[in-house]
Amino acid sequence: MRSKAKKLAVILFWLLVWQIASMLIDTQILFASPAATLIRLAELMGTADFWGPVAFSCLRIAAGFGLAFVLGIILAILSAGLPVIRELLSPIMKLIKAVPVASFVILALFWFSSRNLSILISFLMVLPIIYSNVLQGIQSMDRKMLEMAQVYRIGPARRIRYLYLPAVLPYLQSACQVGLGFCWKSGVAAEVIGIPTHSIGRELYEAKLYLLTEDLFAWTCVIVAISVIFEKLVMAGVRRAVRRLAGGRVRVRTLKRAQGEPAGNPSLPPELVIEDLCKSYNGRPVLKELNLICPRGGVTCLMGASGIGKTTLLRILTGIEKPDSGRIRGLEGTDITVVFQEDRLCEGLDAFGNVALTAAAGTPEEDIEKALYAVGIADGRGKPISEFSGGMKRRTAIVRAAFAAGNVVLLDEPFQGLDEDRKRSVMDWLSEKLSGKTVLFITHDEAEAHSFGDSLIRLK
Repeated sequence: MRSKAKKLAVILFWLLVWQIASMLIDTQILFASPAATLIRLAELMGTADFWGPVAFSCLRIAAGFGLAFVLGIILAILSAGLPVIRELLSPIMKLIKAVPVASFVILALFWFSSRNLSILISFLMVLPIIYSNVLQGIQSMDRKMLEMAQVYRIGPARRIRYLYLPAVLPYLQSACQVGLGFCWKSGVAAEVIGIPTHSIGRELYEAKLYLLTEDLFAWTCVIVAISVIFEKLVMAGVRRAVRRLAGGRVRVRTLKRAQGEPAGNPSLPPELVIEDLCKSYNGRPVLKELNLICPRGGVTCLMGASGIGKTTLLRILTGIEKPDSGRIRGLEGTDITVVFQEDRLCEGLDAFGNVALTAAAGTPEEDIEKALYAVGIADGRGKPISEFSGGMKRRTAIVRAAFAAGNVVLLDEPFQGLDEDRKRSVMDWLSEKLSGKTVLFITHDEAEAHSFGDSLIRLK
């Protein structure tokens, strides 16, 4: 209510300024007063000649915006995936931004009917705004979240819905707000120059031609009002569509197996063997001829000073990075699941949604709910993960890894940030859940290593 009152006060202030300016000039033919403008607007709205131009201009300018909205998003997606398209479109978009609206209108009149001129001009003015903002939103996508999607084998449709859409939404909203203003200004300006019959632009042109100042002010108010209403409708539609897509209930993937094939993953966990693994960054060796064996179905604990290459090893095992040399055996045809040092959760989803997004196909939903409750997350549904504490996010990430498909599990300091009482219960639950899987567990905590691990290796 306070915000609305402030907005109303601002409007009344500028109406007062308008009225004072009109009184000082004291010539209606030069500067119509608010009252005269309002009276003339009411008169115009009572005639059939008013609604025809409004409908004509609204439909065409809205069509231009809609075309630019759809094509701008499509071109941004293509440009994000194919650099050659981005390079080809770059000069075109810069040219459209630089060329004045009047130049486009005059050139377009050589090839297009004036009746559809506002569609073309609105389209051209909005297209580079939508394109550049959506492209920037895609390119700003958190690389760590994309790595998480790669490791957990999240499909393209789910990546777009739960990762890209929430990231691109702020950029798309900004593009729409800016583009809608340009859309109406440029569209009506094109009509003023092209003078198509039954358009708002023609009404403005005739008002200026015959010095009908009250009509000019009244039609200007109509343009402003339609622009504001159109903006609110479009923005509400965009927010609602993205909210439904990106924030909807996440379902566990359906289990697909051939007839007669047993449920679950019957394959035995592999023995993980690392031979002479080397990795350098900018000539500085991080891993040098590393040899390591993780026994089948056991928990191998890896300890060592910071910077010695423990996390680098995990990134190589997940396929995020490639080693300079060496060999890894045991991962052929085997899925891997990871608890990263960072939580890497989808902030717009609840705890259940984050787990269900990557859970093994066919996982019962009640099992996920019970697991979340077991680690101390009672409100796993409905509450977005962005409202969780750091410890709750960490526990959600642990549950997510436990339910993902894979016989090899990599844990990179999974219990950091948990208090001692909670850590003990989570360790017990995770130990039971990962029983029988091949686990590589990285930690700096000696007590964690002896409590959770079956064997301990120290990197030097």
